[in-house]
Amino acid sequence: MKVVIIEDEFLSQRYLADLIKKNFPTFEILAMLDSIDLSIDWLSNNTIDLIFMDVTLSDGDCSRILDSVKIKSPIIFTTALINIDYLIKRFDKTYLLNKPIRERELKNIVNSILGIDHMKNIN
Repeated sequence: MKVVIIEDEFLSQRYLADLIKKNFPTFEILAMLDSIDLSIDWLSNNTIDLIFMDVTLSDGDCSRILDSVKIKSPIIFTTALINIDYLIKRFDKTYLLNKPIRERELKNIVNSILGIDHMKNIN
């Protein structure tokens, strides 16, 4: 599975990448993007299977990315914000990881996207 991480905080990028590599070793992280413009450009020219996207980047709200690029892959939003209803309403099925990201929650959400019963994967 090809994955991209859109996150402007370096430590959060690394932490999430490490969790993904540990729990889903077959996933390939193709890019770690830290701005809206870079994300729009990259997503316009690449096809991926799964996106981890921070709701708020240093250069603006991620809705600018969603308004600029037609994204067909699932998005797991990562955020420390409490109220993101405006964003959640844009999608039929929304995935949300609250920061700080917990390993168990990450596994459950990704397994749900993959169609794997998360109860079988609880350690």
